Amino acid sequence: MGRGARDGALRHPCEHGLAPPAVATLAWPSLGLAHDGLRPMQAAIDEVAIEPGPNLFIIEDMTGAGKTEAALMLASRLMRAGKGEGVYFALPTMATANAMHERLAACHRAFFTSEDAIEPSLVLAHGKAGLARRIARLGAGENTGGVAAHCNDWIADSRRKALFAEIGAGTIDQAFLAVLRKKFLTLR
Repeated sequence: MGRGARDGALRHPCEHGLAPPAVATLAWPSLGLAHDGLRPMQAAIDEVAIEPGPNLFIIEDMTGAGKTEAALMLASRLMRAGKGEGVYFALPTMATANAMHERLAACHRAFFTSEDAIEPSLVLAHGKAGLARRIARLGAGENTGGVAAHCNDWIADSRRKALFAEIGAGTIDQAFLAVLRKKFLTLR
């Protein structure tokens, strides 16, 4: 392959919005929190070391302690360290997935820079996600078009494609179904 063809192959996806968006430095105010009002566990997230190789973090605290915001900040730090390209919240029920999707809708753009004008995808993935999306569109009262909306609809069209989104919320069984060979395993 010639140098011109290789340069064109690298440039072409970026020109058409197919390259992943660049990761931004997420700040606590983007998550609705002031830096001086952080809980101890949230403050610890800013200082925890991200080691080379695989990392495992378990965030455990009382209800209302800000675990979700801490997880989002940690995910942002991991993405900046090259440990991932997005976030998927695998939740136990459709109701919790719907609620998390709403919370992510308020902050998902802050994970990525806006300089390359690529709209990050946000997807809801569970058995009744299509119904939830239709209800949300009725409530919004507007039909937002554009390439980003079309791509989000395409990604959300299938359980397996939903995991290609930059930011997502869904049920844990959708994550299992994306990698398991048989649809009706006892694991589900």
